[in-house]
Amino acid sequence: MIENNLITYSDKHAPAGELTQTRQFGSTKSKLINVILDGPCSGQVKPGDECWYRLVTWIDANAPYHDRFVNSRPKREPYDMPADKQLLKQIVDVHAKRCIECHEPDAISRLDWIDIGSPEKSRFLTAPLPKRAGGSERCPNPVYADQLDPDYAILREAVEEAVRRAWDTPRRDLEVLKSPGIF
Repeated sequence: MIENNLITYSDKHAPAGELTQTRQFGSTKSKLINVILDGPCSGQVKPGDECWYRLVTWIDANAPYHDRFVNSRPKREPYDMPADKQLLKQIVDVHAKRCIECHEPDAISRLDWIDIGSPEKSRFLTAPLPKRAGGSERCPNPVYADQLDPDYAILREAVEEAVRRAWDTPRRDLEVLKSPGIF
């Protein structure tokens, strides 16, 4: 089973014959479905029946995505950054130390906020950094004085390493983006 920020699906690379429990993954366990049904904006999001069935079916079909027909296992195991629990823990740990006064660390430690084209522009790196230091200063009280702050440097290094791994061993959905001119 693989959990990313939004959906939970079966590990396509797990050994054949591995037993799974009923409702261990799929739409019943996916955060995206729970957010649509019960999240803070659930009253504002009202997908039509067809849209709803397509979304639930896609998740329950193990979230397939292929930029071209591929009917074989990858030569190298791809790096799935959204499912990297160690990276997420590293980010949460820094946010728990530095951002706890204004934010819940889990709410701002989102791997889907990593910019794979320009890692230094990732939201949780730019928001707490003053504009004069290259940030967006979205946090009312900048958390880091500049990019030399040790915690900022730890986060940026972790994000840049994750992005390098994502491009070095891409998932199928990223392979097409490796074409010249995309990033």
